[in-house]
Amino acid sequence: MRLCGRLILNSRTPYRELADELGLSLQAVHRRIQVMQEQGVIAGFPGGLAIGFVNPVVLYVFGTSSAANMEEVVADLRRDDRTYIVLVCARNYLSIGALLRTHDEIEDYMEFVRRSADLTDVTICIMSLTQLGGEKVGWADREKELSTLDYRIINALRPDARRPVDAVAAELNISAATARRRLNRLMEIGAFSASMDWRPSASGQIEAQLHVRLREGADRNAVGSALTARSSAHVVAFITFSNLPRFLLLVVWARSLRELGDLVSSSEKVEGVEAVSPNIIISEARFDTWIDKMVMERARTRRPAGAGRSDLQSAD
Repeated sequence: MRLCGRLILNSRTPYRELADELGLSLQAVHRRIQVMQEQGVIAGFPGGLAIGFVNPVVLYVFGTSSAANMEEVVADLRRDDRTYIVLVCARNYLSIGALLRTHDEIEDYMEFVRRSADLTDVTICIMSLTQLGGEKVGWADREKELSTLDYRIINALRPDARRPVDAVAAELNISAATARRRLNRLMEIGAFSASMDWRPSASGQIEAQLHVRLREGADRNAVGSALTARSSAHVVAFITFSNLPRFLLLVVWARSLRELGDLVSSSEKVEGVEAVSPNIIISEARFDTWIDKMVMERARTRRPAGAGRSDLQSAD
């Protein structure tokens, strides 16, 4: 769990650093990662332009689908390049994540979702904070500018963020020193995201979302911290939403239904929590979005076309 947490935050972390931090041998870290890849627990190491650098509106939509075929629903939701993740939970409950350019797109996107997924009891959430482990996600220095070469490096690392710098340099016909210097800068300013596609359910264990309703007047950040501290070995992330101050979303894993039940029971005892509803994740699908398309387009051009945002414009 701790190893996966570090790789989700930065999948380019050297194995030696992971070994030292976790008190393992280098060989043990390598073997654990290899086994998880073979099992499908680690489905890949995607890279890309960091969401925090683009600063889109991150929308979550929850609801029960009345559709007969969930695979068709997921395929339909993929047609819109704002959809980046779809989780199918038990009883056809859907969790849909989308990246919108502005708040003005919310109504249009929701019309698309309602048509595609035939949702009932819909909840619309605008994300305000995501925390993985003890670290907040989303920081970036958006005052910095990116060059065409920066976009080319990001694009070369999109399929595999752990790809060696030498391989990226050879593909782009630049020196390894230049590629390394540019990539280090991209990571320092929070423009490049090197993450991990984590699928704990592939190991036969349980991945679930806990919908936590808070009592009136409760401090949600304090409650979130208490929840993660109480079950730190099982909590992957907690997410808050700007339009729903009394709602928290926890992403957790458990080895069995009984352990999940214990997590729910433990969470309900945290001060400020009114109720906890678990949703076991059956399948998940992640998609490229308009942000990935933008990176590909800017990697192909000598001078990136303007997009009305100075932080996304630059010459070489």
